[in-house]
Amino acid sequence: MMRANPYILCIDSATTKCSVALGQGIEMVAYDQDMESNSHSEKLTLLIQNVLKTVEITPKSLDAIAINGGPGSYTSLRVGASVAKAMCYALDIPLISISIHEIMKNGVGTIDEKSLLVTSVDARRMEVYVSWYNQSGDEVKNSESCILTETNVEEYDAYDKVLLAGDGAGKMLNFYNNPKFINSQIENDAKYMLVPAIQLYEQQKFENIFLYEPSYFKTPNITVAKNLIKG
Repeated sequence: MMRANPYILCIDSATTKCSVALGQGIEMVAYDQDMESNSHSEKLTLLIQNVLKTVEITPKSLDAIAINGGPGSYTSLRVGASVAKAMCYALDIPLISISIHEIMKNGVGTIDEKSLLVTSVDARRMEVYVSWYNQSGDEVKNSESCILTETNVEEYDAYDKVLLAGDGAGKMLNFYNNPKFINSQIENDAKYMLVPAIQLYEQQKFENIFLYEPSYFKTPNITVAKNLIKG
């Protein structure tokens, strides 16, 4: 039987910083983050220990674990997914995956009339991964790779304001150099995962911990030594 206000551990390791939030229902009761770039493998378990210690509970009190499901970098997402899946298996609790775009949308909150929210993830060079949300919060363009060009700015002509979120916002703002583009300063963070996490928990939309893989920018290029191929 599900608890009315479950403890859900939220882990965000999709980008350069790493954050962990503990929610009891939709209330955040503990939070910690590490701003050191790409130190997830060293710091994530410590962040988890810190948030559990804050509210004086053990991992056995957790009802579910939610992770940022990407898209994001292979290494960063892999760390979060591996830790979460191992904990879910050991504790026999469900795993919840939330898109990085949904996380940022929740962080932004209300979208003005005739405005468009564009959540973005920097994929280096002139590439970003974007999703579009209208004033009702409905996704009108699914997460896709976008190469910034002079021509694709025309896609935004129907909107009075384009609100940008994510670590790709600065790149888009500088490239388009258009006053209708506004940087919300919101980026993905575990504290913005609480509401979508409890919604998915109540709907029992859980991942298979044995088969689950996050959404990576690109499939990693793994080379195999020739002598191993030959056997």
